[in-house]
Amino acid sequence: MAHEPPELIVILGTSHYGGGPELFSATRKNYATPFGAVETDGGFIDRLAARYQGDLFADEMLHRGEHSIEFQALFLAYAFGARGYQVVPILVSSFHELVASGVTPARDSRVGSFIAALRSELDAEQRRVLILAGVDFAHVGRKFGDEFGADRAVAERLQREDLGLIENIKRGDPEGFFADIVKDRDARRICGLAPMYTQLELLRGRRARLLKYGIAMEPQSESAVSFASLAID
Repeated sequence: MAHEPPELIVILGTSHYGGGPELFSATRKNYATPFGAVETDGGFIDRLAARYQGDLFADEMLHRGEHSIEFQALFLAYAFGARGYQVVPILVSSFHELVASGVTPARDSRVGSFIAALRSELDAEQRRVLILAGVDFAHVGRKFGDEFGADRAVAERLQREDLGLIENIKRGDPEGFFADIVKDRDARRICGLAPMYTQLELLRGRRARLLKYGIAMEPQSESAVSFASLAID
């Protein structure tokens, strides 16, 4: 079924370098691509910042060196061109402390406040909205600190466990998604945990389709990274 192209795109990207008390970081800057500049909706971001209990700009400098949203801006410009829509770029830092404590992220005041603020802004939005997560999945092997190398047997186990996790995304179940990661204390290092959980909360109950799953093997470092793409209806 064909859909009209989005007019507003919220991009939730993994923050690989954020480690401060703030978990969410926005920027008003546009994203330059070879296809033209992708425009950021500064007005939406200012309204979101006013609703949010924390400081969305305390770690804005993280955007300067982070690739997770840059890649999505490039893909969007390639797919849609650089005009006809605006983006809301949000970096989401690690939920590691919540995994360690077993506390569901929505119960944390920082996460709960951000989700409530963004949901309120989106409820008032008249444009067609896409919520996009720029993420990947597991990181295993010696390069990432494991005592074992990533071989075929590890890849088979990785795929089995990842596909189990993806079933929660397909159901639109953020609690189940987080619980699946907590049960082994994120042993697979799901890099996109924080933005994916946030996306699932915003789209709670919506069904998803798995479009592609794969594992990138790195023989030299005896490591592997898994990835997937899903469409949430």
